[in-house]
Amino acid sequence: MEESASRGVSEPVLQADRWLTAYHDRFAGFNTVTPNICSADLFADGDNKLLIADMGAEWGKNMQLRVYKGTSLLSEHTLVDLPLAIAPFYMNLPGPKTPAIAVASGSSIYVYRNMRPFYKYTLPALKVAEAELEAWNMVLQEGSDLNVFRDLLVNVLASGESLSAKSEHFLTTSTMSEAETFVRTYGDSPLRRQTVLTTLSAMKKSMHEEDALTCIVLGTENKDIYILEPDAFTVLTSMVVPSIPVMMDITGLFDVDYRILVACRDGCIYSLKRGQKSAKLCIELHSQAVGICARPSLGCVYVGCMDRSLRCYSTQGKGPNKYAQLWTISLDHAIVAMQSVTIKTLGLELVAVCCQDSKIYFHKEKAVVDIVDTGAPVTAVRFGRFGREDNALVFVTKSGALTVKILRRNQTFDTIGSLESSKSAPAITAGNKFIIPKKTKLFVDQTMRERESASIMHRVFQQDFHRIRLIAARHYLNTMQTTGNTQVRGFNGADETKIPEVRITARVQGLGPEFALIITLSCSENTFPPLRNLLVAYSYDSSIYRCERAYRCVPYLPPGLPTSVSIRVTCVSELCVSDTLKVIVALKDCSSPIVTALISMPVAQSV
Repeated sequence: MEESASRGVSEPVLQADRWLTAYHDRFAGFNTVTPNICSADLFADGDNKLLIADMGAEWGKNMQLRVYKGTSLLSEHTLVDLPLAIAPFYMNLPGPKTPAIAVASGSSIYVYRNMRPFYKYTLPALKVAEAELEAWNMVLQEGSDLNVFRDLLVNVLASGESLSAKSEHFLTTSTMSEAETFVRTYGDSPLRRQTVLTTLSAMKKSMHEEDALTCIVLGTENKDIYILEPDAFTVLTSMVVPSIPVMMDITGLFDVDYRILVACRDGCIYSLKRGQKSAKLCIELHSQAVGICARPSLGCVYVGCMDRSLRCYSTQGKGPNKYAQLWTISLDHAIVAMQSVTIKTLGLELVAVCCQDSKIYFHKEKAVVDIVDTGAPVTAVRFGRFGREDNALVFVTKSGALTVKILRRNQTFDTIGSLESSKSAPAITAGNKFIIPKKTKLFVDQTMRERESASIMHRVFQQDFHRIRLIAARHYLNTMQTTGNTQVRGFNGADETKIPEVRITARVQGLGPEFALIITLSCSENTFPPLRNLLVAYSYDSSIYRCERAYRCVPYLPPGLPTSVSIRVTCVSELCVSDTLKVIVALKDCSSPIVTALISMPVAQSV
């Protein structure tokens, strides 16, 4: 049974600050997410170090793995690819039991032991389609037709099969001369299909001890879940999920019994357990999941969604009661990160919910028991042991600042606000029966009245319903006419309507000679009327670059929600040079731009 509650507009009165700020560096310059933070006892001295994988101020540049000892930076390690997640795990090796660090990047896992490169594990290659192999064998013969070869590759895609990187690159050639050159140069190279990692986690193998043998659990873009043996890095078991996994929560032991909850891109959460080869659908969400925190001791799992809701589902019971929704809370701000918080000294299990309003809300079930002000929206958060403190809260904000807070001694967590005092019915846990009240005389009389006057009541309802639809249509038409009359004129002597401020960000993906230029536009939440019919044009040196389209149209820019458009940019110069590309955003039928941006393109690498 579902219950809903929302936080009020007024701020609750907080007790004295429970958290001691142990370290704060606003110039740390981190660009990271929650899976890229962990703590581990690297040298088996009882002092846990903090490890943060930085994705670089500019995505894909200056990527590093930083190690902190207390408040000082212990070491920095350069990463060769964009880090996806990091996880400490223990191997069965001679000597002191020190954890190794697994860093997931692209299609490989880089293992560091004693903070030195130890091993590189690459995902198994995928099987190439037989039709693709036959097509390449045909095109390498003399007198083959490249148009027929292109049609064969397109037919492979149409049949639902995936192509190798070499075939996909061939399909991007635009002219016959480029296609002939590509086949002549790369025709003899072997066909290879390689997937990439999407999520990484760890699971104890046979014991729950801190330094017990640990298995690596990873998810791939090919909808596979692999569990790796920590010493030989062989696949112990593989499982399949219906969609691409994005995050996992694991409970149990591999040799005994375990359960893996996998949140996928289709907005569903699937369950995997020992002995299963395919996942079972357990939770179907109304929007994409932002975070997932399982609580086996409480018999529930918390899920934060993009629709500003925190949901709780039961993990007990059988049949339809399994994974039944217990309650949901509507939040005032969007959720950006979640983290499980276990305070062993108090016997508490909380959930930290980081919201867009620069605050971290600690939930005990659906009640808020503490609030931490972070000063800026949080991008990554982790709770656990740091140094010799068991209850340390580490978070990185959007500005790149790093903060470490330690829970004070002898603290108690009491309910904040009026969430528990609301007069809503109590949540019904899985397996309990519904409480049905006794029939009163008023209920019986109302039932008799509905039976006798059913047709009249239905007619009145239909009249009121059509009246509401008519009023809504009138208001909608009035709004469209009001916003449609707003025009912006250029330099023609007329008054110019004030245009809301539009923010633009851009990022370039790819190594070259083909780049993907992604432009993100956004405006304030208070923008009214919303901007419509925006044109995104590009100005560049045609001797160096070529764009697939001269401009892109953004029909509607919703207030407060970023909107992205992408374009493929090809470097046509044979010299290893780079230039700037100008992006111009303007309203349709307007001669002056709203905003412009100058983008420095990277140097294209040869194929």
